[in-house]
Formats: sequence, structure tokens, C-alpha cells
Amino acid sequence: ALQDYSGKVVLLNFWASWCPPCRAEMPAIQEVYESYRSKGFEVVAVNMTHQDSLPDVKAFTDTYQLTFPVLLDEAGETSLQYRVRALPTTFLIDKDGIIREVMIGGPLSAAFLDAKISNLFEEGD
Repeated sequence: ALQDYSGKVVLLNFWASWCPPCRAEMPAIQEVYESYRSKGFEVVAVNMTHQDSLPDVKAFTDTYQLTFPVLLDEAGETSLQYRVRALPTTFLIDKDGIIREVMIGGPLSAAFLDAKISNLFEEGD
């Protein structure tokens, strides 16, 4: 639950292994995770498992050496709750649990994400 990340800036990313923009942006997401993790930043990647396969998810996470939590949306309930209509869809959530930005489509670059994330940390200071 997002309540578990209270006090942290969170990037919530919905993705699938077959999605080319998802593949293209995942290294950037991993990069910003490594850069900001020690400051209280968390990435939660939600795989659209109801549109994907577990072996492909495993191969994807291994290929991109993801070190952040990867959750499986096996029934599509989480994507429905967040009204995800296209992949990738990324939410930036501030330390108070408020969704500050929704980015539909991609790929997102490390520089773009860095700017967005650093702004959220600066606002909290």
C-alpha cells in the first residue's frame, strides 16, 4: 500500500514487458532510483501481469537488473483503480501521499525524471 511509503517521494510506474517505451525508460527509472534512494525516494513498478506473462516479467527484471519493488497486477485491479489507459503510465507522489504529476506515455529520460524528482524534494525542504 502507498501508505507504507509515507514521508517518501514515490514514482509509481505501470508497465509491461512487451511495451517498447517501457523497455526504453526502465534504465532511466533504475538510474534515478539509485541516485535518490538514500534521500527517501522509492520506485514501485506495477507490471500489468493480466496483459503480460510471468516468465516475460522475470526476464525483463533480470535484463534491466531492477532493484526496486516490482508488483504484479494479475487481475488488473490496480491499473483500474489508477485509471491506467496507456503504457507506460507514471505517477509522481509527494511525501504527503499526494499525486503531483501523471505522465502518460514515454519513454521518460533520466534527466527529465531527475528534474521532476529534485523539485519534489526541494518543495519539502
